Amino acid sequence: VAIHPLPVGRGLLAGGLNIRTWKNLAYTMEDIVSSAFSVFFIQSPSFLAYQRTMKKANGANNAETLFKIENIPTDNHIRDILDNVHPDRLFSVFDVIFEMFKKNGYFNSFRGFNRNLLVVLDGTRYFSYEKIHCKNCSVTHHKDGTITYYHSAITPVIVAIGQKHAISLCPELYTNILCSLCNISTMVVCRNTITPSALVKAFYGGAWLNLHSGVAE
Repeated sequence: VAIHPLPVGRGLLAGGLNIRTWKNLAYTMEDIVSSAFSVFFIQSPSFLAYQRTMKKANGANNAETLFKIENIPTDNHIRDILDNVHPDRLFSVFDVIFEMFKKNGYFNSFRGFNRNLLVVLDGTRYFSYEKIHCKNCSVTHHKDGTITYYHSAITPVIVAIGQKHAISLCPELYTNILCSLCNISTMVVCRNTITPSALVKAFYGGAWLNLHSGVAE
């Protein structure tokens, strides 16, 4: 069965992220979201600028053919729109595509022992700065006296031996809270579950995180 999650993701994201209240509607939310996604997918910060140049020179570009982007917005316009969107609005896309894969039997080739799925976890920082920070930032104090403020996430991926593809699941965002009883900073995750009906534990920063309950054990 042929499965094409990109159109599904475009529609879900566009509907869930459309918080615009002004009249500047020159670009559709589908194009704004897909343009932002394309930069991370291609892993080239100059991708969109190059596509605009290609469009002028050749009348077509890869943004159209690969990501179905009709009009490429400027980088500043993408930031102005998406910087105001909370990550929670993105999570439903992962769950819908997960269920779509499950329904169409796409996971069958990924199943291993006892027909289980193998989920590997990796930690990554998606924000890191020495000056700009918030109360929920994690903090690293360096020996030279400098301080790094950062936000982290667990990125779960379904993998299988012999499979050249991997399936990304919804990430879990870390945040720091200060316990009012013991005055100790505690790491928690922002969502209740990492995958539909799944209980996963990951070791991070010296504490076992129960991603089902969202509280460090």
